[in-house]
Amino acid sequence: MGSIGQSTNHYSLLVGSPAADNGGAVYTYRRIASAGNAGTYANNIILTLSAEDTAGYGNSLEWGDNNWAVIGASTSRSGQGYASVVYQIPGSNDYEQTQLLTALSSNAVTTNAVAFGSAVAMSKDERWMYVSAPVENLVYA
Repeated sequence: MGSIGQSTNHYSLLVGSPAADNGGAVYTYRRIASAGNAGTYANNIILTLSAEDTAGYGNSLEWGDNNWAVIGASTSRSGQGYASVVYQIPGSNDYEQTQLLTALSSNAVTTNAVAFGSAVAMSKDERWMYVSAPVENLVYA
């Protein structure tokens, strides 16, 4: 099951496809403003995650406002999971994956399956992000 999210200004749309080949994908769409097509969306680029053992990329996602989004891949790394921070470059249809997040356990990266990235949330001011790790019964901020 994938996720879908739309920027607050309704210009950009993200659609997660965690079952896509090579670890999942997020399809991006941009809103068309030209006469006759106003309000429709056109295919843009496809985001994939090149991290080791990626699986389920796009199982969760959420836009903050108009530039930042967070995308989960909770079945990656044998169930440990990832979350990816994505930035849409203003005035363009291009995206940058700026950070790859993993769950921490004590002072070291966990080796247990925690399903990090099962659910994600981002504040509307794009300053806070929350990523769940339900197996540990934790939410990372």
